[in-house]
Amino acid sequence: IQERSYTEKDDNKRFVPTELGTAVTKMLTENLPKIMDLGFTASMEENLDKVAGGTLERDVLIKDFYRGFEKDLETFK
Repeated sequence: IQERSYTEKDDNKRFVPTELGTAVTKMLTENLPKIMDLGFTASMEENLDKVAGGTLERDVLIKDFYRGFEKDLETFK
């Protein structure tokens, strides 16, 4: 996120969003709200842990995610 200039660090070494970072976040929130949702992020992290633990197939997770995401991307275009 720093390499893409979405954030910079303040004097206390905390991440602070740049103007670009704020604009990108706003655009994503408005146009792809599912991937910006904290509940989605938490669920995806749980599922990735299941993949790592061998209780969920990676390809199943990816296909399930992409079915909905593909539609959202088409709408966004």
